[in-house]
Amino acid sequence: MRTNATDSALVETIGEYKRIASEAVPASELQGMVNNLVSGFPNSVQSIQGLSASLQSLIIWGLPLDFYTTYRERLSAVTPDDIKRVGASKLTPDNVIVVVAGDLSKIEAPIRARNLGIVEVWDANGNKVR
Repeated sequence: MRTNATDSALVETIGEYKRIASEAVPASELQGMVNNLVSGFPNSVQSIQGLSASLQSLIIWGLPLDFYTTYRERLSAVTPDDIKRVGASKLTPDNVIVVVAGDLSKIEAPIRARNLGIVEVWDANGNKVR
């Protein structure tokens, strides 16, 4: 991210987060994303690393061993209403925590000027500065 665009990128990101939590995703936007995920899935498991990551997901999330058998079909069945329903029940747009790393002297004032919420500054060792 460019330092001079950090504040505007935060505004856009938080806006998208709020939109997903409150509005239906346009069908064409969802279809494009689903097509991308469905068509990219075979490539994602062709390497040892990709296959290993998929197997780890089964174990970590307690998914059934046949989870990936119908993965693409289930993705294709997702509707804008499904996204809206899950977004409304799982996302908390009024309680977002965003971590930004960068040159504090260049990004702090523009971020504060956006009045996005409480801004805290922490050092590289995890100590709160202000």
